[in-house]
Amino acid sequence: MRIAVFLCLFFCQIAFASDAQWLALLHDKGSGSSVVPGKFFLSPTGHMDAESELQATKEYFATHSDAACRFPARAIYLGVKEEGKGSELCERWQKWREAINATGAELVFAAAFLSSPSSMYGHTLLKFVRGGKTSGEDLLDYTLNYGAKTGTVGGLPYVWFGLTGGFDGSYTTAPFYLKVKEYNFVENRDFWIYPLKLSESQVRLLVAHAWEIREMDFPYFFLRRNCAFYLLELLEILKPGAKLTSHFPFWTVPVDTIRLLNNEGWLGTPKFRASRYRRLKEYRAQLQPGERELVESLAENGEGNLPAGREALLLDAGYELYRYRREEKSTENNSVEEKLLARRARYPEKFSPDFSHERSPELGHPSSRLGLNYGQNRSRAFGELQYRGTLHDLLANPHGYEGFSELSMGDLRFRLEGKKIFAERIDVLRLRSVAPSETWIPRNAWSLRIGVGRAKEYKCEAWGCFRYGMEFGYGKSLSAGPLVFYSLLEGKVEGGSVFDRGWRLGLGPVGGVTANPWSGGRVLVEGDWRWRLLGSHLPERAARFGFSQELSRLWELRLQGEVLRAYREGSFGVFHYF
Repeated sequence: MRIAVFLCLFFCQIAFASDAQWLALLHDKGSGSSVVPGKFFLSPTGHMDAESELQATKEYFATHSDAACRFPARAIYLGVKEEGKGSELCERWQKWREAINATGAELVFAAAFLSSPSSMYGHTLLKFVRGGKTSGEDLLDYTLNYGAKTGTVGGLPYVWFGLTGGFDGSYTTAPFYLKVKEYNFVENRDFWIYPLKLSESQVRLLVAHAWEIREMDFPYFFLRRNCAFYLLELLEILKPGAKLTSHFPFWTVPVDTIRLLNNEGWLGTPKFRASRYRRLKEYRAQLQPGERELVESLAENGEGNLPAGREALLLDAGYELYRYRREEKSTENNSVEEKLLARRARYPEKFSPDFSHERSPELGHPSSRLGLNYGQNRSRAFGELQYRGTLHDLLANPHGYEGFSELSMGDLRFRLEGKKIFAERIDVLRLRSVAPSETWIPRNAWSLRIGVGRAKEYKCEAWGCFRYGMEFGYGKSLSAGPLVFYSLLEGKVEGGSVFDRGWRLGLGPVGGVTANPWSGGRVLVEGDWRWRLLGSHLPERAARFGFSQELSRLWELRLQGEVLRAYREGSFGVFHYF
């Protein structure tokens, strides 16, 4: 049999190493594989030379009876039938494949997680649809997930290594119910689940390759080579030449990859799986006056007199609130849970929260934006060209993004004023979360910005006003009807020749209010005051106003104004998302 395999490999019509599918199986874009050199390669130069890896693979298959069990996707590519079923490796492969028992695959998008800056992009993973299951058993499906191997690293080193490639990442498989617990329950992130339009042979190849790359290392870069990038790279083996990753040369935003796959016909109609937070909000919306206090009592001690006809709803709401508050805590004392479940068992009625109004995230605005502004300050008129690489800010339509949040990277603003062209502002990174805190769902507001810009409160012009630095704030946000108020204590450290000592350190309050007065319209007013603790002694006072009107998913108008001590300006702009 080995001789037949050997002859087939060398004399049958097989693809050459330049073949798009062979390169895809090696995760090679033509300039080397993205897999970290190691046991994935059979040739010493295989990670850089697809031809040598192909030759080494043919030799390996000709001399090892269990080769197809180590590299089942390569076996499919080479047209080699599986052999060596008695070996330990083949037994493990068979058990793994039978446990997954895939008849299809789905893309799962976990929405942004406000409490973690590294998760504000959202997250994508694959779920294999298991054959032979009954309705409601999808929790037993298996997932394929790529994630960074961060170990115990945290704080600023975590951010630095994530941005600069200091971590590797790998694929792991786990039952779907563990991902539901991690994302849906603990982190309270909604799921959107998209069926992938794959043939039976494509599913077979996908499962085979998932086995090949399990536990293999891939370089991790938060901005580009992240979960969404490697998911696209994985799908490229199913349609050779698709070049999905080439659409993202600088950064890979998960929701943008969903738009791409949807536009190119990969995805079916998505299903929504609500987080515990979302379910809790839906339950709360159904409560009548005075019932919130009753639900609080149920969640606290399982006790409360229930009005007739409302028992099932109130007990469900109480149980959801109890679990929401206990998800990350010890459950050794579960007497309250036992009480709630025992009482709920007496009522056959079912309450199913209605999420039919939810719209899938790819229908929101794209993450890149180009804008053209015309404005006036006290001295002269100016024009401004703005480009933002990604992702979303507080004045944009929040559909598809986390409400009351901002994640902005690569925000570049260049101004023509008088006869001078200069950079007005460059935000490397800006994060803000001002989601209102609620009785049931307490939250904190926070902000972080790293970048450069003009210190316009000084009597200087153009490039001579430049300052660079970082600011961080922490506080609270509350809602009052249609208005959301936020207040933070914010610190800022800056450097630049414009300051009399070359740097300054300040601390002070920041406050603002935002509202959505009508469909497509958004208003943001905020101000700040900072006392100078060190460096320059000139205090900073500022007020800003912003108004946006959405014209369509891709177009938007904005009015903005700013007051800084003796400086004033206002502008009008047209923005295009792409």
